[in-house]
Amino acid sequence: MSQKKRREATESEKASRKPIVRVLLAGIVILLVAVAFNIFISQNKDKERLRRLNAELQQQKKQLEEQQEALSQEVRMLGTPEYLERVAREQLGMISPSDIIITWD
Repeated sequence: MSQKKRREATESEKASRKPIVRVLLAGIVILLVAVAFNIFISQNKDKERLRRLNAELQQQKKQLEEQQEALSQEVRMLGTPEYLERVAREQLGMISPSDIIITWD
């Protein structure tokens, strides 16, 4: 009879633990879903931030390439007589001996 009581006691303990185990498992599942959702939202925010940064960097790259091309053209022209004459006239106010000066009184 004592074995029967023990069996009944262990069965009732197991039965009383089942709801607790279910609640714990449900809590763990809810927690895991919340963590996964948080990670998903965080990754989407990072993705959007990186997309905007990429667009800004592409625009900056385009501007720098245009600036580089303009500077390359200027470097190619630096040694030419036409460029030297233009700089002398525009920045130094020099004139050519063949220029005719007209003054108004």
